[in-house]
Order: sequence, then C-alpha cells, then structure tokens
Amino acid sequence: MTTQGGRRSSLEKYGMLLMGVFLIILAGGRFVTPAAAFLAPVFLLMFTRNTGVRHAALVLYVLLFLSLLVRLHDYIPVQKPTFLLIVAGFAVIETLPFLVDRKLFQKLPTAVVPLILPLMVVSLGYLIPFALPFGVISGAAYTQSGNLELMQLSSVTGIHGITFVIFWFASTMASLWDSGFAVRRCRKQFIPMAVVLMVVFVTGGFRVVFDDNEAMKVRVAGIAGNRTALQQALRQNKSDAENETTDSDKLHAAIDAYQSEMLSLSDKEAAAGARIIAWTEGGTLVLQADTENFTERLQALAGRHNIYLVTDITVVQSAGEPVHRYLVFGPDGQVLTDHLRVGSSMVLSGWKNTRTLPVIDTEYGTILFASGLDLHSARAINQAGEIDIVIAPAVDWRTSAPHLSHMAAFRGVENGASILRVPGDGLLLVSDTHGRVLARSDHKSGTHQTVVASVGIEGVSTVYAKAGDWFAWLSVLLAGTLLFKGLRRQPE
Repeated sequence: MTTQGGRRSSLEKYGMLLMGVFLIILAGGRFVTPAAAFLAPVFLLMFTRNTGVRHAALVLYVLLFLSLLVRLHDYIPVQKPTFLLIVAGFAVIETLPFLVDRKLFQKLPTAVVPLILPLMVVSLGYLIPFALPFGVISGAAYTQSGNLELMQLSSVTGIHGITFVIFWFASTMASLWDSGFAVRRCRKQFIPMAVVLMVVFVTGGFRVVFDDNEAMKVRVAGIAGNRTALQQALRQNKSDAENETTDSDKLHAAIDAYQSEMLSLSDKEAAAGARIIAWTEGGTLVLQADTENFTERLQALAGRHNIYLVTDITVVQSAGEPVHRYLVFGPDGQVLTDHLRVGSSMVLSGWKNTRTLPVIDTEYGTILFASGLDLHSARAINQAGEIDIVIAPAVDWRTSAPHLSHMAAFRGVENGASILRVPGDGLLLVSDTHGRVLARSDHKSGTHQTVVASVGIEGVSTVYAKAGDWFAWLSVLLAGTLLFKGLRRQPE
C-alpha cells in the first residue's frame, strides 16, 4: 500500500496550490497553453495529497471557482446569473476528481494509484454532458490542438484517451515528486505510464507521416459575408419599431445587398473550381414573403455550376420567432436537405423532431451535414458511422471563436473525415482526416472571408468510428471499481 509522502510546510503546500491554479488558468478557456494542461494537475495533487480532505475540498473549490471566472470571462454568451451558475457547476466537476484521489490514494495498491485521477476525470467528462442541453466546449484534450501525434489517439479512443494520458502523466509525476523522485521506488507507477506515452507518440507520428496524401480530392469553399450594413439596418429597424415607425426600406435593401454578395462570392468560388460550397449559419436573412424566390435563386446557382451548395438561412417572419432553414442543394439544383430549427441557433442545436444528422452519398464521398454546435459533441458525429467529409455552417462568439473551430478538427480525427467549418464572426477552418489544418480564415462582421482547400473524397477507417465510446465506458467501469474497493478499505 502506498503511504502519504512526508508532510510539507504550509508555505510549500500553498505555493504548489497557487502554481497549480496559475497553470490551470493558462490551460484552457480564453488561454490555451498545451504544456500547462499536463503540469497544472501535478501541483494541485501535491496540495491535496498533503492536506486534510475537508480543508483541501474547500480551498480547492474556491480557487478553481475563481480561476474559472478568469478562464471563462466573456467566453460563454449568457447572462451573469447563468454564467455564475455554470462556473459553480464546473468548479464542482473539476474539484471532485482531486478529492476522490485524496480519499483513495492511501487505500489502494501503489501500481493503481496514478489511475484514480485520470479515470475519474474521464468518467465525469463523459457522463456529465448527458445532462447538458448541448455539447461540452471545455476539456483537457482540446488543449492539445495542433499536437498531431497525440491527436491521433482520438482515432482509437476518442478525445477521452487524450484526457486520460494528460491526467495519468500528472498523477504519476505527483507520486514521483512525493517520493523524492525515487524512480526505483515508483517504477510500478512510472514505467507503464512512460511506455504507453512513448507508444502513443510514436504510433501517432507514424500515422501522420505515412498518411496517403495522393487520394482523389475535391475543392471545398466556405463563405462568410460582410454583415456591417445588415447589422446597422437591423439596429435601425429595431429602433424604428420602438418609436412606432414603419419604414423598413433600408432593412429590405440591406437584406437584398447581403444576399447578392453571398450569391456573387459563391459564383466566383464555383467558377474557380469549388464543387462544395458552404455558407455561415443563419447569417443570410430572408423575408418570409421572399423565401420561395430566394430558394429558386439558390437552386439556379447550384444547377448552373454543378455544385453542392450548403446554406443556413434565417427566415424573418411577420410574427413569431425567426426560423432557421438548413438547405442543401445538389448539382442538379434539387433540394437534398431542408431542416428547420426554431429559435437561437447558439442555444438550440440540432434538428426539429430528430437528432439524426443528414448524410448524403455523393460522387465526392459520404458527406455529413451538421451545425456548429453539433461538432461540440463526439456522439452527434459518431452516430453517422463512417463518413468522408463533414460540412458545418456555424455562428460563433468572438472570444471563443478559434477554440471552437480547432475543436472541430478532433471530430475529423475521431471519425477519419475531413472537416469544413464555416462560422460567422469566427475562424473558418478546413482540416483533414488527421487533424491537419489545410486552410483557415478569421471572419469578423465588418469583412467578408472565404476559406478554400482541397480535401480527400475518401475518409480513413478508425476504431472510434466503428466502436464509439468504448474507452469512456471502460473508464467509467474501472473508476466505479476503484471507488468501491477504495472506500471499503482502511489506510495503512
């Protein structure tokens, strides 16, 4: 049985705690430093393992709550009371794994002690989103965007494997530190972690290097228009409505101008060779009376250039909430998909009456059509089975925009698919089956932006696409087993 390391002075313990909190601020949310995600849990564990359970729980919760206020400031577009409730809940979720580790690390065999924290983090990270109305936008795995070798692990385990590796490393390092860096004494903990980490990076490197880049490709384009004039007209129209005036000519003119710009930009990209073109989510307004006419113009565009055109328009109704219509047009101009979503797309994700996302077999592979928030959830994409390309119109909020698009690249690695994510007021991004960013363009409402790249028409078969969340469920089972055994034992 393991025993707690030598008692440390209060200065040492609180110094480690503050360092851990500082690093966790850098590890996620508004600030993403990949190395900090590995190091922050080490210092937090050094505090909790050398502090009484109740005292550790209170102090850690308060500081994690305060750190989340910094990490998520202006990151989630909700009212302040809701924001504080979200932060309070996240602080509980982040604190709980450390407290379980503190409760059990003296009661379980030395070899399994480093597994307590990662198993608890993965289990909570997997189970909690079942109770949320939309996918999770936090998580240690997402801090490793751009670490291609490590990202490849998600093709087997999903992002849960990456999360596990991060916290397994941290827990092992904390045990090694607490032993005075006596490697021989901690070899049963250190060697398995080191071997697995080496295998993950070596095999991930091979997977990236030996990727077949010579497969047939198709040119895709994402388009985000300049909404400055349209937003000014919307504000003026709202002011006029409050003053009980009825002149809406400026709004109609701004809507027509934006529509014309999007059609013109699409014409240009189609003429340049793009075979799949996607617009941003909900950015194009259409008056209810003009819906049929505008749909015919979209059909004519797709048929004229023999392209797949993906649009998400907002139909402004004379009464009631606007209706979002997700429309996909085929090369013959026919409507292939027409789904409705009522309300704000930033709050309500998915399709009316169904959570099944549309999938279409084309000459350019099997294409999954999703919304921006669908890419927050691995389960939403994994349900489609083996796919080749994912097209996702989206709308973002500026402070979290880059992070949301880089999250999408993980969905590509998990499912062996290329990703085209086209957010309004965000980072337009194209990534390949291995998470490499092929093209990106930062869209702000005062400009129009286009992202263009050639992606393979054949995806890559992955274990995760076939087996789903097997690793997460295994982690839940093992975490439950350790909890059951640990809580029944008395420390030696």
